[in-house]
Amino acid sequence: MRADKLRNRTKIVEKAKELLERGNVDTISLEEIAEAAEVTRATLYNHFPAREDLLKEMVIPALHSITDELSIGNNRENADFSLISTALFHLYCEYREILELVSCQTLYGDEDVTAAHGCFMEQFKEAMVSAGAETFPLGMDLSLRLLSASYLPILRELRREDRLEQPLFHRILQGVLLL
Repeated sequence: MRADKLRNRTKIVEKAKELLERGNVDTISLEEIAEAAEVTRATLYNHFPAREDLLKEMVIPALHSITDELSIGNNRENADFSLISTALFHLYCEYREILELVSCQTLYGDEDVTAAHGCFMEQFKEAMVSAGAETFPLGMDLSLRLLSASYLPILRELRREDRLEQPLFHRILQGVLLL
């Protein structure tokens, strides 16, 4: 890809991320993104023919990044539950605005997003297995569902309360598993 095309594509994605931090994905128009990126609508549509293409450009690399982080941790000896809580915490800190997109209606059922999320969930479950059954008194499947359903609301609340700290998040997740 030519340098100017790559620069425009990168700028579009970055400006879209910035706009997502301030608003809901459903209320941000592609025209607003083009204006913020200082490109024409034609340029934006040349790179991203549909809204879904732009959203996928943000979501899939985030999922790959956290999947890689979990995979590296899963290959360590002495993996424990802190690997899971640390990975989820880093995911949120680095990609919090994008996390909302993983389950947004626009991307629901998209094959590429589903595949990337599936890889993430495989590594997540492997991390749980590495942490050991004694960590999950409710069983692996129920614990996986509890963690999947609770980690994002917990992190949102900690951020809202200005208490977003990894050790606190870790202790709360451990508490969730001991319910």
